[in-house]
Amino acid sequence: MKKKNFFKLRDLVTASLFIALSIVFTRMFSIKLSDTIRLSFGQTPIILAGILLGPIWGLLVGMLSDVTGFLLAPLGAYIPGLTLVAGLVGFIPGIYKKYLFKNHIELAIIVSVIVDMLIVNGLLATFFLSLVYSKRTFMAWFASRIWIEAIMVVVQSIVCTIIAKILIKNIFIENIQPLPEQTQN
Repeated sequence: MKKKNFFKLRDLVTASLFIALSIVFTRMFSIKLSDTIRLSFGQTPIILAGILLGPIWGLLVGMLSDVTGFLLAPLGAYIPGLTLVAGLVGFIPGIYKKYLFKNHIELAIIVSVIVDMLIVNGLLATFFLSLVYSKRTFMAWFASRIWIEAIMVVVQSIVCTIIAKILIKNIFIENIQPLPEQTQN
């Protein structure tokens, strides 16, 4: 039995692009609504990495995006718990796609975005932020952040589904036909 090679060049390049996109979307194209709320599409590439490349790649893309983004352009204090959160944002979609919704990419995206936005970001990220910035209680943080997470569930589900379908159709084709050999005239 042939052992499957985890590190395909295509996956490594794609993961690298997702990391770069996540950093750019988070650091350059985010809108800060308040001290505790930032509207960003930085998690979109991380979710897509989990869906398209699998849970381990999603975890790596999320964690490396957070650490590399912090090193290049910090947005505040480094919080290791938020690196874990970023990793889970990629890992969870990969698990849903690989094990629960193998042939239903839309369902995998919707369910994983709900879990990511409301539980991982809404609860876990809020918990880590409340530990570091202890001016407010967890519930005060949660109340100020959960409404944007609920809005992002809808937005991220739509954006991730559209982009995933485009990428699957154009890039992640399993049976790529070789170019026909040219005949010499």
